[in-house]
Amino acid sequence: MSAIAGILMRDGSPAPRDLLARLAGAVRPFGPDAAGSASLGPFAAAGAMRVVTAEDRLGRVPSRLGDRLLVGDIYLHDRPAVAEAAGLAPMDAARLSDADLALRLFAKRGVEAVAGLDGDFALAIFDATRGQLDLVCDHTGRRPLIWYADDHVLAFASAPQILFALPVVPREVDPEALARFAMLEHNGGQATLYKGLRRLPAAGRLTLTPDGIRQATYWAYDLDRNDGPTDQVECVDAFLDHYRRAVRVRMRTEGSVGCFMSSGLDSTTTTALAAGLDPSRKVFAYTAIPHPGHTPQETTRRYEDESPLAALVAQRYSNLDWKTVACGQIGFYDGMEQLFFASGWPIRNTISRMWLDPILATARGDGVRVMLEGSTGNQSVSWAGHDLISDLAARGRVLHAAHEAILLFLRQKRLRNDVLLRTLLLPMIDGYELAPLRRLVRRWRGPAAQPFAAMNHDAAPGIIAAADARRKERRIGGGGIRRFWRQRRVGKLINEKDFVASLYYGQETIHGVVLREPTADRHLVQFLLTLSPERHLKRGMDRLLIRQAFDKLLPPEIVWNRRQGRQGGDWAMDVLAARGEMRRDLDRMAGSALGEGAIDVPRLQALLAAMPDDPAAVRARAAEYAIIMPRAAAIVRFVNWFEGRN
Repeated sequence: MSAIAGILMRDGSPAPRDLLARLAGAVRPFGPDAAGSASLGPFAAAGAMRVVTAEDRLGRVPSRLGDRLLVGDIYLHDRPAVAEAAGLAPMDAARLSDADLALRLFAKRGVEAVAGLDGDFALAIFDATRGQLDLVCDHTGRRPLIWYADDHVLAFASAPQILFALPVVPREVDPEALARFAMLEHNGGQATLYKGLRRLPAAGRLTLTPDGIRQATYWAYDLDRNDGPTDQVECVDAFLDHYRRAVRVRMRTEGSVGCFMSSGLDSTTTTALAAGLDPSRKVFAYTAIPHPGHTPQETTRRYEDESPLAALVAQRYSNLDWKTVACGQIGFYDGMEQLFFASGWPIRNTISRMWLDPILATARGDGVRVMLEGSTGNQSVSWAGHDLISDLAARGRVLHAAHEAILLFLRQKRLRNDVLLRTLLLPMIDGYELAPLRRLVRRWRGPAAQPFAAMNHDAAPGIIAAADARRKERRIGGGGIRRFWRQRRVGKLINEKDFVASLYYGQETIHGVVLREPTADRHLVQFLLTLSPERHLKRGMDRLLIRQAFDKLLPPEIVWNRRQGRQGGDWAMDVLAARGEMRRDLDRMAGSALGEGAIDVPRLQALLAAMPDDPAAVRARAAEYAIIMPRAAAIVRFVNWFEGRN
């Protein structure tokens, strides 16, 4: 894991040493194990590293080969394949770091070879002979790369705080971007909170030459392929092969590997594969359990203590070192400003931090350097298959569609929105034409109807209009129902990384543990996108593919579980404990044009004033006190931190 930064003088003059020194100092807090800087004509770069793999100890930061200089945050999934493509013998490749190996690939085949480079990476490579700088982000947008350009310079870094070390880079939050964050409106993975700063999106390549700046996408999922296996047995076998590979290639580290393990299918399947790959290798697994002072709630639909089911997985794999980690070890605001600094963003889901941070701290104490997670698995490995209903209806098989919808309802014992509205009606009516109807509904229902209503509603119209325009772009058109759903899945996987990847990066920087996501592996996802919806839903049983694949690898209590586990069920205790500090934060923010322009301050004050003292009563208003208020409180703290009010 590395932090990188660089600057290119667009007039061709030598990069100033003082600017390089500023960047070198700014990256140092992000990587304590190794650091370096170098310049080549108009280009200068700096990097700092936290050693995660044995190969990280090889080579220098940045990497240079002849008239090329590369600085990168690079983890390669298949080093032998890269070495072969670069024309290197295995023994020669074994002496190179991942960055050096990538540099030799580019030297032999050009930067265009990045399309076939598997891994998590963000890099910059300068070719002095051609006077060309390329910034490149990996296929899924896992590693952040932020850039700034004006008529004189192009600068880039892993985090905004690094770029702010340069006098030419403005340190100014964009009020509209902050308001958009408050309502969780994404911008295709390229937006940041700051004026003039952009994020390189997934599979993005930005090229600067004497002729100017070009930005392009070098790779994309094929949404029109339908050549997946049609036999369910063959499909299960192929799925397991892809999934095992996705887990295996992310386990390279000189430390230990750990897994987040709830009782859900995404985390338990990843953990089972990691433990099953090599029975002689210890794998750590961590399950969050409620605060000791909280009595877990359980209904026919949900449960809050996931440890009993997680324990069944630990019993099945003898090399699994399983630990439960209690929530309540940190306060609501503990470490929040540190995360602002490392990521450059407010916190989207503050409630999740109450169990996530203790797990990462425990893992680091166990010597874990890599944590496997599956936060987007419901768009890939555990796709429910509810799209089958609209797919059948669009093909004229209305009775079959109705049959599946009824069986799904009977199995779930309740009528869910996504059975009818999202799976049947949404793909048929989604589009810009509904914008007037949405506006009428919002006006009728008032401010509370706004998405995640922490936002100042005076700022809402322009942001909502932009969101409606993006809906128009993803209309079905001639692509059909299947393409519509595939496009939405890919959007969730890669296009909503504008702040998520940076927040992950911030967590990694703070805890010294790298997060890797097998469920977002591009080969695995591409395979899953080629499958017919029938592979995932049949006779009302959803998530059929992953259930059948792990029928013998996981306990049946997990594989066929239809209830939903919930981590952080004790959130009301944390919010109640923080309400006094929330009030003080609001007082400190008084008079801030930035904060008051983004946040619905009167609504937040009213929520605080009306907050019950009883945690059960707070839980009964979860939409307000678990989502709206905590997110607004994090934004208020961010504004105070950014403006020096704390």
